[in-house]
Amino acid sequence: TGSTNGVLFQDTTTNKKYYVKYPGKARAQVELLASQLYGLASVPSATAELIEHAGDKHAIASHWIDDVKSMDALDMRHNNHVLNNFAIDAWLANWDVVGMEADNIVMGPAGVAYRIDPGGALTFRAQGGVKEFLGTKVDELRTFLDGNINPSSAEVFAGLKQEHKEAGAKKLAQIDNKQIAQIVDATDMTAEEKTFFKDRLAGRRYIIVKEILGEDFQVKGECKPGFHHHGVVAGHSDKAFEDCHPETRKHRIKREKVSGRS
Repeated sequence: TGSTNGVLFQDTTTNKKYYVKYPGKARAQVELLASQLYGLASVPSATAELIEHAGDKHAIASHWIDDVKSMDALDMRHNNHVLNNFAIDAWLANWDVVGMEADNIVMGPAGVAYRIDPGGALTFRAQGGVKEFLGTKVDELRTFLDGNINPSSAEVFAGLKQEHKEAGAKKLAQIDNKQIAQIVDATDMTAEEKTFFKDRLAGRRYIIVKEILGEDFQVKGECKPGFHHHGVVAGHSDKAFEDCHPETRKHRIKREKVSGRS
């Protein structure tokens, strides 16, 4: 499956099967992160783990899902498990969600559609090239529907309705950025890379929820993207910061009492 060739392995002790790819350390880390974020958003998908070998060789091992059937674009277009998670695909910028040959989503037991290869998500293209991953806009909400830009996804999401968009956006609204941070911080990425992903994932989540569900829809416990970073930034008042983080108000009050301010 996907654009990076892999091999099917079976653990002779547990009899569990894994689809293993060797995309390199950076891509393996990013693909693992994307897989875990799909799981956080409760999207049916193949769980994965990172395997390190001697010589700094890294593999991504996806747990094999038994009793699956292939799906074509028409099957996907009429499957709510595919359509209802459109917003999550856009959040993760999974450009290759469908696959060039419609091989990245499969039909599992009970009609559940599983996303099985997030190798084209976040900062990498399916073929391994690096792509832009911004936290200030989510073009995928439109490009995934544009046959001139992404024909495979456009064919599947051609019949997308507002209710399908809202289903995924509501999942994002219920995710806490602390949960995202916990997943990102557990990776072996550098501190700079972790900050990059946490900031952009938070920003994209906010944008998608507000664009699909409306400006008045409450996003779980978060500030507007780019509003601040580790404190009150220039141009924003203490009150504005406290509106996002009420817990900081008691610390300000304590400081004011000590300094004699009322």
